[in-house]
Amino acid sequence: MFMSSSTPDPLDLFLQAHLDGVREAERCLGIVEKRLSDADRDSLFLGCKAALLVIVQNDAGLAVNDPLYRRNALQIARDALQQSDRSTALKIQLINGLAWARLGPRDPDHARAHEFLREFETSYQFSDLPPLMALEGLVALCLLHEDAGFPQKGAACFESACRIDRSQAEVRLKAFCGLRQRARRS
Repeated sequence: MFMSSSTPDPLDLFLQAHLDGVREAERCLGIVEKRLSDADRDSLFLGCKAALLVIVQNDAGLAVNDPLYRRNALQIARDALQQSDRSTALKIQLINGLAWARLGPRDPDHARAHEFLREFETSYQFSDLPPLMALEGLVALCLLHEDAGFPQKGAACFESACRIDRSQAEVRLKAFCGLRQRARRS
């Protein structure tokens, strides 16, 4: 992924953190916070900050059930959504849905993932997002539907992900399952 040092892409930053874990999430969070303090409060960067906070909190095992930390991240995401247009809102919802989906089905805040991903699921267009972001969203929805007892919907989401890139969908499904397994142990 290419990123200019002067204007980092918030989707690239989120995806790097999502794929590489807490150390990368902390690094990307620093970049996002610096960008937010240097410029006007861009809604996509604000939404990215909210998602990165969830990844850092979950992956680092920081006060796993700290409701204040999670409420803060949730409020930042809501603020970002209020400031954004429809296209940007979809991206904010997707990255926050992916961050919350990492928590796993036994976490009390797990339902937040589907709340964020609902719009992505109903109005998704392949051309709206980078392919890997769309694939990640579909894999997350696959697991969320299975968690909710709808394996057919989960299978349909996974097949859609496979149409983007079958081998990558399989790798990301396995990785997501691993993230959720670790979240259960925290």
